Amino acid sequence: MVVHFEGGGTYDFSRYVYVSGSAYGVRGMGQQTIISRLLKRGTTGGTSTGTRKRQVFEAQAQTVTTSDAANQHLLFRSGISRR
Repeated sequence: MVVHFEGGGTYDFSRYVYVSGSAYGVRGMGQQTIISRLLKRGTTGGTSTGTRKRQVFEAQAQTVTTSDAANQHLLFRSGISRR
């Protein structure tokens, strides 16, 4: 199971300009099956060559893992627009 939450709003500065902002997050619960869109079924991604930690979907075509692998932490978005 995966839970998704989001919220946001807008504020009118003037008749012609407004600002907006929003935040969202995704939390996994229980055992998660992750199927990669980057790798074909039955293949692996090889070894890591850099210092960056690879995500589970970059290493195997399909894996079963804990809910931590499916979590997206709280993300923010903002903008200024004109009418």
